[in-house]
Amino acid sequence: MTEQAPGPRPEYEFDINENEVIDGLSRSMSFVGIIMIVFGGLIVLAGVVNLPRGVALLQIGQGVVMILIGAWLAGAARSFRDMVRTEGNDITHLMSALRKLRSVYFTQAVLYIVACVLVALLIVFALTR
Repeated sequence: MTEQAPGPRPEYEFDINENEVIDGLSRSMSFVGIIMIVFGGLIVLAGVVNLPRGVALLQIGQGVVMILIGAWLAGAARSFRDMVRTEGNDITHLMSALRKLRSVYFTQAVLYIVACVLVALLIVFALTR
């Protein structure tokens, strides 16, 4: 008697109440992601206008980061929305959303560390003058 290899196990399927919570999260994340992309674009545009001044590179950098984070949030929102609108792939969509959210928070953590180092250097510089 030969044993057959087990086929793919069916994924967990969220129920209607869980889908309602996930859908609300998806809508909020989509809105925030789109707004971040729009404001990021406006900040980049302001940086381009301010190129003759010294703050342009900081503005452009901030705008680009906002656009990236907004795009990751919108992408994660799509994955959450797909969990609600499809059947049979909830865990796959959940893991995709979590990977995108991990990118958002990793980027923010790195940027906060860089900002703290820069502030510390500015304080040291100011105190030694």
